[in-house]
Amino acid sequence: MLERYEIVRLVGRGGMGEVYHAIDTRLRRPVALKVLRNDTDQSLETGTGGVARLMREAQAAAALNHPNSVAIYELGEAAGVHFIAMELVTGESLRRHVKNPLTTTEMKLGWLIDAARALWAAHRAGIIHRDIKPANIMVSDEGAVKVLDFGLAKPHTPNRDDRGPNSFQTNFGQVMGTPRYMAPEQLEGSTPDARSDQFQFGLTAYELLCGEYAGGPLVMNITPLHEVTPKIPRELSDAVARMLKQDKAARFSSMEEVAHALGKCLPLVREQTAKVRHGNVAGATDEDTVRQLGHPVTAEMVASNEPLRNNGKPLGTVKMATPVGPMTPLPMPTAANAKNRTMMMPFQSPIAPSTAPVPSVPSSAPSMPGFGAPQSRMGGPAIITVPQPSTSNNTVWIAIVVAIAVFALTMGGLLALFLR
Repeated sequence: MLERYEIVRLVGRGGMGEVYHAIDTRLRRPVALKVLRNDTDQSLETGTGGVARLMREAQAAAALNHPNSVAIYELGEAAGVHFIAMELVTGESLRRHVKNPLTTTEMKLGWLIDAARALWAAHRAGIIHRDIKPANIMVSDEGAVKVLDFGLAKPHTPNRDDRGPNSFQTNFGQVMGTPRYMAPEQLEGSTPDARSDQFQFGLTAYELLCGEYAGGPLVMNITPLHEVTPKIPRELSDAVARMLKQDKAARFSSMEEVAHALGKCLPLVREQTAKVRHGNVAGATDEDTVRQLGHPVTAEMVASNEPLRNNGKPLGTVKMATPVGPMTPLPMPTAANAKNRTMMMPFQSPIAPSTAPVPSVPSSAPSMPGFGAPQSRMGGPAIITVPQPSTSNNTVWIAIVVAIAVFALTMGGLLALFLR
């Protein structure tokens, strides 16, 4: 127990704290409880202190009122332990979807649009995230996108010298964030702004859409996205490339513009997805892999050339196979063969109709009375000829059935009289 919160299990552990799944015993609701470790800096005077970062995260997240940001319930202290109680989001981060062949490009693009709107809301509130990466964007089990971890967030008001409270301050020239996803100006020690978040977001988008790391802030010429993954529309590739410009003045003016540019690419991605679903994209897979996955494998998965996984268990790579064409329908009866129908035995496979005459069977071959002699099973499907019963035979059988019924009724009546 931590104050009124009952700890259920450990969810994750970071450099300065731990996150637990807990239950608010007063309101009876699940929460995520972020707790500082005892060995972290407990000072509020320095911007690098653990308590300062915890307060910074709580203040930044609380300043946002957006469906794609995490709600903050409480910032508190109990028995010398500082904590944040926040909305519990169950799901997976974008990191888990980077090389997941079951996640379509359309789904990934939709998530990126929602995340871009959440960052735009943060920027409007004067908050710079400074640590955008795939691990800090989560997709809930319901499909909602949540931007997490505002621990490095910093207030920013353009054209104003507003440094904010001490809890938001960092030492001058100190580099804060994940170097792998930093903007070039961050590595230089310059003050980050909304366009720095945009560069980090561009690296995240690039990695999510093609499964490859773009190379980071030190790479001057990043390979265009559509060259790495040909299924990506050129317009989407250009939008991501603009976010990754070394000169921040060449990037989009805001995350709102980024969201708009990505939104215009969504119909193009849907069109590509429709082509895959209608079979216009070549590709097939072996039946064993499909059976293990429990659902069909799309051509998009084939193009990814990545190992398929089911609940984290590798199933092997997708194998190309010879495409199966449409099955040839059986010839329909015509006036010439109306009296003798042709039947396919179920243990044989259909063959394409041929105009060549069927080879005759030698007279020495055994045959069933009233039926044509079957062909060799190695030579093709066994074909038997079933003669149509005549009308006179049908009349005789009907008469016999009626006579039997009359006889049974008569005998039943006599037996009833005898038993009386």
